Amino acid sequence: NDSVEGVRSVTCGFDNVPVETYTVAVTIGGDYYAGSAEDVLTVYDPSLGFTTGGGWFYWPGTSDKTNFGYTMKYGKKGTNVKGSLLLIRHLPDGQKYRIKSNALDGLALGGDASYGWASFSGKCTYLEPGMLEAEGNHAFTVYVEDRNEPGTGNDRVWITTRGKDGSTIPAMSLGEPAPDNAVSLGGGNIVAPH
Repeated sequence: NDSVEGVRSVTCGFDNVPVETYTVAVTIGGDYYAGSAEDVLTVYDPSLGFTTGGGWFYWPGTSDKTNFGYTMKYGKKGTNVKGSLLLIRHLPDGQKYRIKSNALDGLALGGDASYGWASFSGKCTYLEPGMLEAEGNHAFTVYVEDRNEPGTGNDRVWITTRGKDGSTIPAMSLGEPAPDNAVSLGGGNIVAPH
């Protein structure tokens, strides 16, 4: 068997795609190669600006207090995303799960008169109980909702974390879809354009 390596580029065009972070799945079938892959595609409008937030919530179904903070914005040319994310889930025995962003893929902002939302993704370091040091090359996607000014509404947050092999890490991932499974903050505030 002779193996042949190569790259095949494929381009797809779409019109009027709403601002959002999407999962793109590619499947190839044939006599010589079969396989599939999944990646993230962010459709964005840089004129909407930035999102920032921080606070805490209880991880669903537990008493694990989860603290987070982030800031995300477009660069001066409206293309590159700049910012950072830190999220720490504290277990009752003092151990913790932690993700910290180290590269950003995309930022989508949207909303209407009643609330604003944002979705952003990237690479992160990941730490779980039993690890001596955080591991790199993990991925995250976050969705947030700015439901009102501080103290007058329930801002919400959602996250999913994926390992080096692309598989979801259940201990640091909420159910999908994000808008149906976002968690209300116990304290803090999210700011997103609306």
